[in-house]
Amino acid sequence: MTVAIVPLSSVPGHVDRLADWHFREWGTLMAPWSLDGARRELVSHLDGEFPTTFVALSAHGDVLGSASLIAEDAPELSAYSPWLASLIVHPDWRGRGIGTRLTEAVVERARWCGFRAVFLFTADRCGFYHRLGWRTERQTWLGTVQVDVMARPL
Repeated sequence: MTVAIVPLSSVPGHVDRLADWHFREWGTLMAPWSLDGARRELVSHLDGEFPTTFVALSAHGDVLGSASLIAEDAPELSAYSPWLASLIVHPDWRGRGIGTRLTEAVVERARWCGFRAVFLFTADRCGFYHRLGWRTERQTWLGTVQVDVMARPL
């Protein structure tokens, strides 16, 4: 199946669905974040090159996943910027390279913006990111969850 990676600004009608996915996936970790907060954040990505969100779409226009490039992902980690954030692929579409393509779209945008590195944090996907050239910078806690902060030099 053909999968297109496009900026959210070209498909703004998907903001509500993605906000719901993001909030369901990370709402507890990012408390006191709200569904409305997730929506506002995505709407703010419609205006320009950074911050931005990329969306994976099927040939029929169905949303398969997304990933964002943002300035700050967690206040506790404000020493790092910019961030690959909110990488999500619908469970039915995992294992098909979509997460890799979304990650690379974010990395390429960060490079295009002139950044020298891009960061992320993950609680359980280090192996995936290591395979894509990311390195672990440190481990820390976000609330009650231990995460790895990772970097990808550009």
